[in-house]
Amino acid sequence: MGEEPATPQSTPVEANPRATDKKARLTGGMWFVTVFLVLLLLASLAGLAAIFLIGRFPVISFHGWVAMGLGTVLSLILGIGLMWLSFYSARHGFDDRADPGRRSQKS
Repeated sequence: MGEEPATPQSTPVEANPRATDKKARLTGGMWFVTVFLVLLLLASLAGLAAIFLIGRFPVISFHGWVAMGLGTVLSLILGIGLMWLSFYSARHGFDDRADPGRRSQKS
């Protein structure tokens, strides 16, 4: 007769105490990492500026370019291969077999 369509029941979401804090604060370790990364960025920019201002660019031989190209390509292949292997093992359950004591997230 006049039945209303069934709507899914919403479950209350557990509040994350860190998410409710309006001012996100950095811990001591986070400050250290942030300062270190900013100093590293400034040092690399200073080095780059010094190279361009002095105008003495290092001369790289043909063999140097080949070595740099091979190193770049092989590093990319290795990185992509390891990431693929990580996703493959996670999708096919190899991680579950390696650590049988770990609780499944599916339950």
